[in-house]
Amino acid sequence: MSNAADLIRAIAGILWVGSALAAILILRNIMLIAAVRTASPDRLGWHPHGFFTPAGFAAIGAAEGIVHGHDIAAGLSMAWSPNSQLCEQVLSTVFPDVERRAAATALTTLLIQSGRHERPQGKPARTWNYSAAAARPLSVNR
Repeated sequence: MSNAADLIRAIAGILWVGSALAAILILRNIMLIAAVRTASPDRLGWHPHGFFTPAGFAAIGAAEGIVHGHDIAAGLSMAWSPNSQLCEQVLSTVFPDVERRAAATALTTLLIQSGRHERPQGKPARTWNYSAAAARPLSVNR
């Protein structure tokens, strides 16, 4: 395969099994993986929160999966616990200057930062966005 688009088209043909929603969710992840693996590591791409490297987009994608995975699990009363090391990497990449609550896990801090967990007492609610500092590399297996 010469580029991410070719890879996505090839896999899309295999995965389309009659469920448009499932296909869209699968393709979204495949597109992110293909882009991260095929783009030059120093390439910057536009995002509403700033310009990001492929590793920055990987961190944003992981953050979205973690926080929305939490939303789904909590909403459906399911037990779910994402990988703590991944949460640490994502947190330090997309929220590099965050103040952590004493004894708070990376997941809890990520949920606080994305407005999904109670903020520490006395701390005002804030508008949040991913840090363009996510242009810093996140470990990605190539």
